[in-house]
Amino acid sequence: MKSTKYNKSEIMKQAWMMFRISFYGFESFGEALSAAWRYAKEEVARKEAIEARIAAQVLKAMQPKAETKEDRFYRNFRTRNNAAYRNVRFGRNDWAVDYRRY
Repeated sequence: MKSTKYNKSEIMKQAWMMFRISFYGFESFGEALSAAWRYAKEEVARKEAIEARIAAQVLKAMQPKAETKEDRFYRNFRTRNNAAYRNVRFGRNDWAVDYRRY
């Protein structure tokens, strides 16, 4: 048996609840049932849109990012900075050189 994306039991419960409560103002059960189906279809469409958006974000995150000129500059800057201050620990108001190996 093929599985459906709609929970028919929940749709019927929703329709009966909408028909019984006068706030919704449905004069017949058929109107309430069609409104319940409309809400169920909107909910499924909303969930599918969210899943599609998440899948697109995952695909975009998996694609390698092209390195820009600015990225190369900061990568080289960090490398030079790390080499220049290799054994230096910065304290509160001054700096100290530590010659221990890590």
